Amino acid sequence: MKTKTRIISVISFIVLLSLLNLNPTLGTTSERDWLEGDIEVYGFRMHVGTNYANLLTNLTGSEIMEAEMDYQLELIDVNQVTYDYVFNATMPYGSLGESDSTGDIDYIIDDMMDYFLHFEYVWDDSANITRLIDFNVGNEYLVFFIEPDWDKFNQALADIFDRERLIASIAHDSTTTNITMGDFLDSLTSYQLLGVEGFSESEEIDPVTKWTLTFDLNQSIYDKSTPLPFVDTFTLYNKYNASCVLEYTEGGTLVESESSIRSGIINVDEEEGDLYFEQYSYQQLIRGGLNPEKASVNLYSILSAILVVPIIIYIYIRRKR
Repeated sequence: MKTKTRIISVISFIVLLSLLNLNPTLGTTSERDWLEGDIEVYGFRMHVGTNYANLLTNLTGSEIMEAEMDYQLELIDVNQVTYDYVFNATMPYGSLGESDSTGDIDYIIDDMMDYFLHFEYVWDDSANITRLIDFNVGNEYLVFFIEPDWDKFNQALADIFDRERLIASIAHDSTTTNITMGDFLDSLTSYQLLGVEGFSESEEIDPVTKWTLTFDLNQSIYDKSTPLPFVDTFTLYNKYNASCVLEYTEGGTLVESESSIRSGIINVDEEEGDLYFEQYSYQQLIRGGLNPEKASVNLYSILSAILVVPIIIYIYIRRKR
C-alpha cells in the first residue's frame, strides 16, 4: 500500500514549478515553437482512490482524493544560457501565485532523469531473496522540458533502460546483492517501451517526440508489512500495472504528460474475512488547461500550495488508517 508515496510526489511537482530552468540547445531537425513572449496554459489533474471489499461479508467501500489546477506559463527571456519563465496558477480552493524560475537542462538530463523510475527492494530473511516492494514510473521533473534535440532526450531514456545499469544494492548478512535493470525487466509479466531506443520499431521515427511506457508487475511485486516486531511478511499483489506517457510537439512544447498506477491485493483475515484492496492513482498535465478562463488570474505565493497539499495528504492518510 504505497498511497502515501504516490501522493507525496505531488509536492515535488509544485516545488519544481519554482525551480525549473531549461537550456536552449537546439537539435538538428526541429526549431522551437515556444518563443519569448509566448504564453502556454497547462492543466494539472490528480486522482487517487481506494476501493475495498470484504470477501466474506461482501461489504464494499471506497475513498477518493482529487485535485485540479491550471498553470499559465510565459516564456519571458531566452539567451545562450538559460530560459526564464513566469508561472501563474489557479486552484479551486485557493491561490498559488506568480514565480520566476531559471536553471539548466543538463541537470535534468544528467540528474533528474535518474528519478524517472522509482524502485524499492528489500531483503526477505525468511526466503533469502530480494523482494520488490514499490515501483512507479514518470515524475514531474520533466513536465516543462523544452528541448527539440530529441536524439539527446531519447538517448537519456535509453540509458535509463540499459540492462546493465545498476538500480539497487541490497546488503544482507555479510554480502550484497546487486540488481540491474535487466533483472527488473526479466522479472516482469510484460512491458512495452515505445519510443525508447533499442526497445521498439518506433525508434526509427525521426524525431521521436512521444514515449509510452507500460509495465505489468503481476507476480513481481509485494506488499511488505511487519505484524510482529522484527518479523516482516510479504503479500504478493494480485494486480499491479504502471504506465507513463510523455508527448511533445516537434518544437519541444509539452502536449501531455501522464502517469498512472493501478494495483490490487488481498489481505488475509480468517476472523473478519479477507479484504480485497484496489488502489489507483492518476496524474496528468495537459496543454490548454482544464479551466482556461481561470488560468490568467494573478495569484500570490506558490508556497501556499506546498503548505496546503501536505495537509490534504495527511488528512487522507489518517482517514485511510
